[in-house]
Amino acid sequence: MIETFNDFSFMFNKLKQPLTITKVDTNGVDEDGYPTKSEQSIDVVEPIINSQNPNTSSTNIDGGYYSTTTLYWVSRHGEFDKETKVKTNENEYKVTAKAEVLPKLFYYTIKKVED
Repeated sequence: MIETFNDFSFMFNKLKQPLTITKVDTNGVDEDGYPTKSEQSIDVVEPIINSQNPNTSSTNIDGGYYSTTTLYWVSRHGEFDKETKVKTNENEYKVTAKAEVLPKLFYYTIKKVED
């Protein structure tokens, strides 16, 4: 049983990149009773990885297959939820799902936000 992710810190350090994480909170209401959005941003240095699932693919009309690619943000922070924004130097993503894979290690499935 793996107790901590620190045993694999060499890979974490090799893949990490600067990210700006914006947590969107919709719990508040304004003076008229309408829901409000507040955003809180933090800077982290963590990896985004690309994974292909060989069991999930799409069939091409010509008979070939397209593999399905999923992006994951690997984090040691577990306080983020769906709709959290993840911004890199080149792209902006939105969190679509979250899973705790080890104690204090979370995988967030992310999707690119199109302009």
